[in-house]
Amino acid sequence: MSTGRTHALRTGALSLALVLSFTVTSEVLYPLQRLFVPETWQIFHVLYLPHAVRVIAAWLFGWASILYLAPGTFLVILIWDPVAASGWQAAVVYLAVNVASPLTFQLLCMGRGAPTVPRRRAMNWRGLVLAGLIAALMNALALVAMAGSQLFPAQLQVMLGLVLGNVLGIVVSLFLLLALFRANERRLLAPGRGRDQA
Repeated sequence: MSTGRTHALRTGALSLALVLSFTVTSEVLYPLQRLFVPETWQIFHVLYLPHAVRVIAAWLFGWASILYLAPGTFLVILIWDPVAASGWQAAVVYLAVNVASPLTFQLLCMGRGAPTVPRRRAMNWRGLVLAGLIAALMNALALVAMAGSQLFPAQLQVMLGLVLGNVLGIVVSLFLLLALFRANERRLLAPGRGRDQA
């Protein structure tokens, strides 16, 4: 497969995953949150899936994930935040949240003279959650800073809520991916599977 086609497929897949994660979060999870936890719906998402897409993309592709996610980010702005699309502040915020994940992996994988990509992809799920937590803190700080408000006292609650929703999104996404991989593995190893393919 040519390099150009590989990049195009990665861009399409990751941008689609980002748009779908926003769709599920905004159209399914957010209404459920308003129904069951109404005191939080105007402050933050209890379960925020787009952060998981950004973290996993950065884990797989490093800094290139910023470009792979760019079309999806543009579509997300147009669909869910069209008013902000014309402002420079929105562009800065969306750029910051896309940069946070690869920057976090870069920092975690520095030192010892080891190649960045093997060290990044060798991380287990705990390492991914840790990276997601650090990136979530960066995102929350960027969002609060752009809002021009002090962290204390009210903004601290908002920031912690944003971090919690991002981290829970990663944990749930990793759990679902692991369950999917294990189900596929059991299907491939099921008795008679090899004979059916012979």
